[in-house]
Order: sequence, then structure tokens, then C-alpha cells
Amino acid sequence: MNKFREALTDAYLAKRPSYARCLGRLGKRAPELLNEFDRNAYETLLSDIRRLDGLLKEAAVDTENYEVERYTVNSWSKGNFQVKATLRAKGKVFKIPDYEPPLLDLSVEPGSGMTALCIPDIHFGFLCETKLNGEIPELEWKTIHDEKAVAVVLEVARRYQPEKIVILGDLLDLPALSRWDVEPKHRHQTLTAVKAAHAFLKKLRIACPRSKIFLLEGNHERRLRDYLAKNAPELLGATSVPELLGLGVLEITYVGPYGTRLPLEKGIFATHGHLIGRKGGESAAKMLGEYHLSTIFGHTHRLELAYHTHYDEQNLGGTVFSMGCGTLAKLDGSVPGSQHPNWQQGFGVLWGEAPAIYLIENGRCRMEGICIS
Repeated sequence: MNKFREALTDAYLAKRPSYARCLGRLGKRAPELLNEFDRNAYETLLSDIRRLDGLLKEAAVDTENYEVERYTVNSWSKGNFQVKATLRAKGKVFKIPDYEPPLLDLSVEPGSGMTALCIPDIHFGFLCETKLNGEIPELEWKTIHDEKAVAVVLEVARRYQPEKIVILGDLLDLPALSRWDVEPKHRHQTLTAVKAAHAFLKKLRIACPRSKIFLLEGNHERRLRDYLAKNAPELLGATSVPELLGLGVLEITYVGPYGTRLPLEKGIFATHGHLIGRKGGESAAKMLGEYHLSTIFGHTHRLELAYHTHYDEQNLGGTVFSMGCGTLAKLDGSVPGSQHPNWQQGFGVLWGEAPAIYLIENGRCRMEGICIS
């Protein structure tokens, strides 16, 4: 027996339900294999949840925003326990923060020549991981959106005062509302993400009081409508992304449903996007094949710019472009479903009718010879 086994008596281990399950899985080789257990294996044996606070910690519940409505504890012979809890959001998280009027005395006046600033998928969201503080486990909240990249775009908006600002969709990630299985670390953060997204929109409106701001519905915003339609159809229409984000008081126009195209200039429109190529540049090429007008899109999280020249019956040429604007989400695999993504952080701009894309690296962007961070 190794030192970990010596620290625990057989009588104590026999009371642990997980120990019995381990023996059942190991079968006849149990005595032999138990000698090979390391510290992590024994910590697993000690991790049975018998109290409600243990269940909340294991599920990474944000107790500042959620409270227990009711719970039940069941136990059977042989030391088996069950804890079930129903949670409800605390009323305070539904309150949109007070709105401050736009600041009109800006040092930068309109007229920079920036027709449109195109802000790609931010994916506001959080994940909760457990870390050890000595021997005491603590919950640590991390963002899946990149706050430094978001700050760069806010500074660009403040400096250049674009005529239009287009948020290309997937402002929110909403993993807990997805039809895909979600890890516990991504749950219980929806309203926290909504508050963070609203705070960003508020800063954007204050920085650019004269700009027309649009938020396109992406496939991630559509998750709320799909979730309600499946799980609570009676509440469908009772709440929506525009209401949760307070778009009315911020004078931001919501463009939906998902797939709607927003005209920007003659022959140029913006959409969230739905086509994805396997390699860089392929998504822009697919969008050129799908539409006959110049297109600015998000969705793919890649920086791409492609052109196509076509001819009509009189052999007159015309050029259209397709521009993918990247993402402002983290690139380290924090976003659910992404491990080593071929993504780039950045944003897109229309200078008059001319498109341009800008790369953000390590919280910095070089634009017209100026480093913005």
C-alpha cells in the first residue's frame, strides 16, 4: 500500500459511495490496481457531495446572482446520497444599470472619413474554474471575451467618430442556452454576461453620441428565442435580447432575425454570416459566390478580404468585395467548442466605400501609422 492508502483506513473508505463504485468498475483486479492510485484518484474518492453548499460549489453556481428556491436531500442505505436544488436568479440582476446621457463635448468631431466601423463577434461570457488556495478550493471567474481587444475597438470608435457602427452579431455567447452539451464551468453566467455586454454598449454610445449604432442578430443571440420556444413557449416574446441589453434607452437599432442584411452604402451591406470555409480566405470566397453585392460579415472569426470583378452584357466591369472582420473573443480555447481555432482578432472599416481590415494582437492595433491600445 502506498502512503495515500495508509492515510485512509479501509473502514473509512468503505463508507464512501465513490469507493464502492471504483471497486465495481475495477472488478477482480481491484486490490492490485488500488495500490497504483495517486493523490488525484484518492481526492476523487473524497469528493462525494453530501451538503447543498458542496453541490453549488461543484456546479460553479454564482451565488451573488442566483439563490436557492427549494432543495431536497435524499439518502439510501449503503451511504448513497442525493441533493437536488432549484435555483432562481436574484431580482437585482435583471435591473439594467442607470443610463447616463451621451457626452456631447468630445474633442474629436465627426468628419474623419470613417463611414462605418464594423465590430465582429465579441462573445461576452464567463467561465468558472476551481483553483486551490493552499488546500482550500476557490472559484475563479474568467472572461471568454478579450477585454483588451474590446478596449481597442472602443478607442477606435472614440477617435474616429464613425457615421455608423455595426456590431455584426454574436455580441453574447449564451452557452447555457445552446442545444449542445455545455460543461458546468460555462453555466450560471448568462445574466453576468448580459450586464457586461450592456456596459460595453453604454460606453460605446457615450463615446459616439452622434453615430448610428446597429446590433445584428447572430446565431448566438438567436439562442434565446430558440431556448424559450423549446422550454417555455408561453414566455416567448415576454423578453428578448434588445430588452435585456436596454437597446431602447441607448438608441441602438436591433437588426433581426438572424440572416437579415443591413444596407450600409449603395451596393454594400452587412450581415452576420452563415458560410464558413475550412481555411483562411475561403469564407470570403464563399460569400462572394453567394451574393452579388459587397458584403461585410462576422461569424467566421477570421480576417478576410476578397474581391471579384464581373461583367454584364455590354462587357462593362464591376467589382464587389467580401470582408470578414475577425473576432474580439479570446483565442486560447476559452470559447466553448474551440480548442486551437484558426481565428484572428480585429475589426473592419469602411472609408467611404473602400473596405479595410485591421489586426489586433496582444491588445494593440496599428492603424494609419498609429498604435492603438
